[in-house]
Amino acid sequence: WFDEWRLSKFIKNILEELSIKEEEKTQDEISIVKLMITLQNWAASNKYTEKNLYSIFQSFFSEPELQQFLNVNRYHNLLWFSAESFNTFLRWMYLIAIISKLDQSKENVVNEIEALLEDCQKLIKIAETSKYQVNKLLESLQSLL
Repeated sequence: WFDEWRLSKFIKNILEELSIKEEEKTQDEISIVKLMITLQNWAASNKYTEKNLYSIFQSFFSEPELQQFLNVNRYHNLLWFSAESFNTFLRWMYLIAIISKLDQSKENVVNEIEALLEDCQKLIKIAETSKYQVNKLLESLQSLL
């Protein structure tokens, strides 16, 4: 529906009006909006825990749109991804998760949001330690199990 209704044109216009820097006006803005729409309920299920980050990110990396956004590429038989794009992706995906948690009226929502933020920080560190290799990132997440 996103493409059929040509929403990207309108979103791009809005983002261009809101952009401060010229280099911020890229196609990546449209891509991240599409990804956020596609993956918006990723943390809303009961499956989300720190221990399930492996299966969550394994499914993320199987999405062609995300592979394109993260610039996943093969070099010397290893899959690599862009550090900057990954950090952008994490910030937006965790923002969606936090907004989703705030929408719920639970008593322990503050604890859940704190846990989400801690997981986001862990993922950034794991990505750095994996040197932005897909397999090493997934292996590190699997070791959390």
